[in-house]
Amino acid sequence: MTERTCGPVVTFGEILLRLSTPDARLFVQSERLELCVGGAEANVAAGLAALGHQVAMLSRLPAGPLGDAA
Repeated sequence: MTERTCGPVVTFGEILLRLSTPDARLFVQSERLELCVGGAEANVAAGLAALGHQVAMLSRLPAGPLGDAA
């Protein structure tokens, strides 16, 4: 049996932004929102990177503060 080697991994996909209220309040009860970045492809890339793999992600982001945050 031969040993397999794994090269760099590239994921393709979109970044998702989740806006949520602190303390599980309703949107109309809150004056601020919390931003979480995720998405299936980003989560897989982050998990593989945490395991020591060389990972890159290819996506397109908007110019501006939201794209910078992602």
